[in-house]
Amino acid sequence: MVKRISQEISKAYDSELILVHGAGSFGHPIANEFRLRDGLNEENVLGSIDTILSVRSLNTILVRELRRNSVPAFPISPSSAFTLENGEILSFFEDVIETCLSTGFLPILYGDVVLDKKKGFDILSGDKITVHLAKKYGGIAIFLSDTLVLDGEGNPIEELRGREFRDLGTSGPDVTGGMYGKIREILSYGVEAIIVPFKPGNLERVLKGEECECTRVIP
Repeated sequence: MVKRISQEISKAYDSELILVHGAGSFGHPIANEFRLRDGLNEENVLGSIDTILSVRSLNTILVRELRRNSVPAFPISPSSAFTLENGEILSFFEDVIETCLSTGFLPILYGDVVLDKKKGFDILSGDKITVHLAKKYGGIAIFLSDTLVLDGEGNPIEELRGREFRDLGTSGPDVTGGMYGKIREILSYGVEAIIVPFKPGNLERVLKGEECECTRVIP
């Protein structure tokens, strides 16, 4: 998967792209074991460090693979660039991202453990980072997914507007794999998004602005 993603990005990469990836199996099991969502306590302080190191290793794997495909990916650790308050983004060091873009690097961020002024720390998901940056810079958030958004009968939805989603509730679009939470996050920020199933060529096409199989989410 990492190789294919890197190859498709290399074919469509331009200077306005910001890449964000999730923690996946490198972060979720440890975060769950130590209940990091509950905030800082004596029992999970070392677990937070384990999680930071693990997700950073995943980021390194992707950066290295992008380098093999001649993409100048520049890793940015959210644990050092963001602060939270009750799980919501309070501030982020935007100069790093903007300097990356202006100098020709591809900023690459990821889901991470981030300091929180109320809870001590919390998990900042890749989804939240993505929609936050899309809102900040007026871009379109693109998400790779296992599937399109599905209706209650299992049929793909090509376009989903905010009002339709709220009317459908949790019984509407497929919620497996966190899809419901992902769409809710997108709509809470009021950004346009494209959810693309991870099939060969889809990522390259959407990055080039070409037609591809996808679900468009419109606030």
